[in-house]
Amino acid sequence: MTKEPARMGRPLSPPQGENSVARLRRIKGWNQKQTAEALGVGQSRISEYETGKANIPAPIQKLAALLLGEPHA
Repeated sequence: MTKEPARMGRPLSPPQGENSVARLRRIKGWNQKQTAEALGVGQSRISEYETGKANIPAPIQKLAALLLGEPHA
């Protein structure tokens, strides 16, 4: 039986239903702590945003877009 190679790097396409915070983390390659520091929130809040337990406020969505160099709505 052959062993599959370890997956390296980021996923090629975004996961379905990915929100702006999860997208920021994936593209930047950041962990939750780094993302929290960049967005000015606690690490537990990042987890809540990513799992849908908390809604992402518009200012956080806008900051995530700015950090990615994207226009925001």
